[in-house]
Amino acid sequence: MELFTYVIEYFKSDGGAMMGVVPKVIWSDYFESDENNMVSFALRSLVIKTGDRIILVDNGIGRKQNVK
Repeated sequence: MELFTYVIEYFKSDGGAMMGVVPKVIWSDYFESDENNMVSFALRSLVIKTGDRIILVDNGIGRKQNVK
């Protein structure tokens, strides 16, 4: 079995929104933000190659859906 990551897209998002209740003084040790508090991220999927099969695990980026 072989595992690969495939970068779908790079994007920036507000650091405070992405980290939630974690204070910036903690997450800023791990993620660098710009002057607008934007942090760079990569959207990746997992590719699994096993035998004669190739499997793509698409993690998605999430989306809020309206539920009625």
